[in-house]
Amino acid sequence: MGFGNSCWICGRSETRQVKGQLSPGDVVLSLAHIVPGLDTDVSEHADDESIPEEYKLLQSSAEPFCYDSPRNRVLLCGTHGQKRTCHDLFEKHAFTILYANGLYFAYWFNKRFIRVDPNATKTSNDRLVQLRPISHQPYRRALFHHATCCAGDYTPSELDKLPGYRDIEQQVVDMHYSSEPGSSDVEGNDDDASVTSA
Repeated sequence: MGFGNSCWICGRSETRQVKGQLSPGDVVLSLAHIVPGLDTDVSEHADDESIPEEYKLLQSSAEPFCYDSPRNRVLLCGTHGQKRTCHDLFEKHAFTILYANGLYFAYWFNKRFIRVDPNATKTSNDRLVQLRPISHQPYRRALFHHATCCAGDYTPSELDKLPGYRDIEQQVVDMHYSSEPGSSDVEGNDDDASVTSA
């Protein structure tokens, strides 16, 4: 599916020698859900009242959202609950992944944990990093969902104090309204979207 063979955020490759066995200091890679917490396919149960409205909003007329799709996952170091790994930090909203104009960026809400792939491109905002290109195409709706969940952990005044957040806020909205790759729709806002790096 084009995930690559290293963590998309920090660039570390898996170092364990035997599957299922970890030595101290070993790096393991895993596919982290962008939108977690669903054990059912929303597209098949759109009328189910037990499914939160926020998940129903992930649906698209062009392409149903499937929780188990590879497009709802990104390759990160660590596993669910493994502290201080990119997988854990993504789940704890330390950073989010943005899409704009054909590029992907990591925006760090928590500067204390920033880590950068040596092959990534730094921007003038030290919280915003342009990620290396991959052929994998995550759901943009899922990225939007994750970004808004991250922002929801902060009050408006706290977001005002995060360097560069208000500059990238429109790009978060644009992700929601842009067409998914491979859909029959026109590419939506993609040509107009750009992440501000200042």
